[in-house]
Amino acid sequence: KIEPEIEAFARIKVVGVGADASILLIAPARSGIVVENAARWTSIEDLRLTSTTPRTTTWITGGDGIEIYAHGVSLSRLVIENFGRRGVSIDTRGGGNANLAVLTRVRAESNREHGFVAIGTNSNVLTFVSCDATNNGSSPDTYGFYDRAGNNVYINAHTDGNRSGGFLGEGAGGLVLNVYAESAEAFVFGATSSGWE
Repeated sequence: KIEPEIEAFARIKVVGVGADASILLIAPARSGIVVENAARWTSIEDLRLTSTTPRTTTWITGGDGIEIYAHGVSLSRLVIENFGRRGVSIDTRGGGNANLAVLTRVRAESNREHGFVAIGTNSNVLTFVSCDATNNGSSPDTYGFYDRAGNNVYINAHTDGNRSGGFLGEGAGGLVLNVYAESAEAFVFGATSSGWE
């Protein structure tokens, strides 16, 4: 069990042997991996990050699976599950520059807030390819994908069983190609602005 979270202050490459074999158990109410602003071009691959936060009726108990504040980060073939807040948080409102991050085949499952979040003026030009958000959210207004940054690209995104819907895009616009939602989940683009295609 890992406590406190893993913090990257310089570029690193973390590679497991697959999400079924390389499992990091994260202590309750902690984030798993935090990629700080100076850790540009960090790469994380082939892992499962599982929070040991107990399932309770409380809404948010703290901790994100992966927090990204750095430019050009790459996440690939990951499962991020059971965190007290978000699966993947790319939230630069408090600092950092996470532009040009690329997430490929990342699954966010059973996190108490959103599966994937992009918020802030330096959380744009992100690319999500074949990412999956399943069973996230334990309160109203929680989504599989939540984008308030804009100019991000979602290709082959999949959602199922998220509390308020599959996708809410409130940012400055972006591109969505071939997204799919099970269970008739809502996909809302341009809720407060236009520019989504």
